[in-house]
This record gives sequence, structure tokens and C-alpha cells, in this order.
Amino acid sequence: MVIAVKGFFRNERLVNADYLACYYDDRTARAPTDLLKQVGHTESGEAISIDMFDRLVEDIALRLDLSPGDDLLDLCCGNGVFTARLASRARSAFGVDFSAGLIDVARSQSSAPNTRFEVADVRRLPRLTPDGDGKFPKVMMYAALQHFPNDSLAPLLGDILALTTDDPVILIGFVPERSRRFAFYDSWPRRLTYLSRKLVGKDVMGSWWNRTDFERAGASHGLTCSFHPIAEGTRARDYRFDAVFRKRV
Repeated sequence: MVIAVKGFFRNERLVNADYLACYYDDRTARAPTDLLKQVGHTESGEAISIDMFDRLVEDIALRLDLSPGDDLLDLCCGNGVFTARLASRARSAFGVDFSAGLIDVARSQSSAPNTRFEVADVRRLPRLTPDGDGKFPKVMMYAALQHFPNDSLAPLLGDILALTTDDPVILIGFVPERSRRFAFYDSWPRRLTYLSRKLVGKDVMGSWWNRTDFERAGASHGLTCSFHPIAEGTRARDYRFDAVFRKRV
């Protein structure tokens, strides 16, 4: 969980990247060998189980329709813990993150012959290509959208589409859903804390999203959007969802 504060997304508001970089550097220092804990995949303060992680990986691969011939772009990849697992199902996987510290961990602990990790800011995506040039048929951004304001999705999709093939599959996963936020803030003390922090713009979850945000952002780029539940047995299933964008037929 991360406190999201206001910055800029080109001409839009965006999370304060310096704050997030410090936050994840601190998490990495506190759990130098626990890749899941470093990137906040925890329940009750402890890293999720390997079985639960496996289920999340399976769902991601299914949502992306990932195949051995695919080149995968993983935006906000963190320490590459998901990137590395998914790379075994693809031709290549390219992970980018604004945090140099997390990319260092990815290179040292999540590397594989067909993976590449680079420092890049999703707010200002450079020209990214798979090895051997070309464009990406599959793109994911997992458990990161909460760090972005609600008016940033359409511009982000436009930047992503500049890097993809003509018929891409784009997964924006593990998104906190506004209508189910009280399944996360599930007691009156937690709800009062949420309301008090919201008043000063510091909700610990960051941005909560409506599904209509996704439908409108997708439609602005000629994309359809489908919604999918998080893996059964995870607490996140109660208040998060996956969204998949495809070209409108």
C-alpha cells in the first residue's frame, strides 16, 4: 500500500515519483531477499504465499493470451518478480520501472536469458522495442495504476499504443475498485482513518477506480475493455479487478 500524492502526468496530475522511489527503496532495504514483500504483494503484512503468487501469474498469462512467440512489455515492473515468471511463457519480456533500485534487484534476482530490464518513467515513455526491434503484441501494468490519478488512463493508453502492434492485448491488472473500497476498509476505525486521510489527499491506497473510467478511456482509443476477478482465495478479490483492452472489432 502506498500513499499517492499529486504531481504531473505530462499536463495531467500524477503521483509524486520521488516519494514512491523512497518508499520502495525502504521496502527493498527491509526485505532484501523477499521479492514479493518488496513490491507490496502482502496480506496482513506478510508476503503472499507461493501458491497465491502462482495463481496470479496464471491469471495474468490467461488475460494476456500469452504464447511462446510473444514479446511482452511489463510497465512498472518493480523488481521483475512477475516479469521473470511470465518470460518463461513468451519469446521475450522487457520490464521497465522508474525506480533504479528496483531495476537493480530485477537484474540481479529476476534475470533470465530472454528478459531485459531498464529504468524508464511510464509518465514519459521513451521508444521501447523488443530485442530485434519491432513492437509489442502484449503489454501489462500490474498493481501500479493506483499510483496514478483518475484522469491519466486515456493518455497512458495512447502512449502504450504507440509501442504496440496493430492488434495488441493490454492488461491493466490488480486495480482497486471504488465501489468496493469498504471491503478493504472493513471496520469502522479503518473507515474513519480512510475518510480523515482522504480529506487531506493521502488515501493509503492511492486512486480508486470505476469501471466506467476504463470503458471511456478505452473507447477514446478504439479499444474494448473486459473485466475479470482477481484469483479466488485472495483477499484482494474483494476489492480489486483486472481489465483487458483489445482493439474494437
